[in-house]
Amino acid sequence: MTQTTPPAVALCAGIAAVIFSLSCCSLDYGKAETSEDVIPELSFTDANFNRFEDNRQTMHVQAEKIEQYKNEDSSYARKVQFKTWNKQGELDTEGSCGLVAADSKNEQYNLFDSISVKLYGQNLRLVAENLRFNGKTEQLTSGKYDTVSI
Repeated sequence: MTQTTPPAVALCAGIAAVIFSLSCCSLDYGKAETSEDVIPELSFTDANFNRFEDNRQTMHVQAEKIEQYKNEDSSYARKVQFKTWNKQGELDTEGSCGLVAADSKNEQYNLFDSISVKLYGQNLRLVAENLRFNGKTEQLTSGKYDTVSI
């Protein structure tokens, strides 16, 4: 029997991969007078990222702004929109959220603010204000008192 990854988990893993790949970059600006904890090491505005596998697009992520911080192994993306495609090239997942906070070292990813995910293959829509994705366990969770509409 073949085990398949649920589209929501694959999507979170894809977003995590994009943000994690950004955290692997490093530039040395020398000694700055301000703390590295409050000034982003890298900052991208109107960022677009695409992932391709076997000569076909499998994911697209767009963000108004992405910031990566050196000492915290953390990245933040604002106003994020994403799409994934299945092996047949059909739109599989589409969604958006206001903010993604990523701790790439611990593989912890938090999504906030008007989260909306459409899973076309399962004819399902997920709406929430707060979600957490653990990349190590591939679990998507929310707070005890948070509302998640399916």
